[in-house]
Amino acid sequence: MDRSEASQHLELVGKILSRAESRIDCIPSLFIVWGFASAISDVVFQVIQAGASPNLMWIVGVGFIVALANQIILLVRLSRSRESRTWMGKQIGRMFGATFGTAMVLGYGAPQIFGGWAIAVLFSAAAIIAMLFIAQQGDRKAGIAALVMIVSVIAANWIEPLRGYILAAGWIFGYAGLGVAYAIQRSNG
Repeated sequence: MDRSEASQHLELVGKILSRAESRIDCIPSLFIVWGFASAISDVVFQVIQAGASPNLMWIVGVGFIVALANQIILLVRLSRSRESRTWMGKQIGRMFGATFGTAMVLGYGAPQIFGGWAIAVLFSAAAIIAMLFIAQQGDRKAGIAALVMIVSVIAANWIEPLRGYILAAGWIFGYAGLGVAYAIQRSNG
């Protein structure tokens, strides 16, 4: 192999490695299940605020238990799998954990500050920030999903009697919708 041929091979290898490292490999079901669990939470809060019994809070608990169980099962499956995650996929996972972990600690640890709709918006903001990070890596779907959630938060601010429903719509069409888009992308190759 001569010098120019070797250079071409090295250039090709460099392109392949750069694509492999920057590929975004998000797990669709995490977005879908957490999106729906969060939407259910917002709807239950809305219904309770409208006068329903606070006993409906069990529904929120079940939704989050299902979402957490789904996440644990996926993480165990990933750790046992021989399939390796890309560097970018690992960074996205760490960023989501840090973002939502912080939101959870602040939301439930400081209820005097994050009472009422503030906790719901805190979680929406955490999701928006996380999706914007993915969008900054070149994923337009994540940017659109973040925009949907931003619009839902702003609309919820101005349409007081429907805040929970509007925030829930942001979770379903933004966050869970992104998971559906990733699932479709995976099924198409």
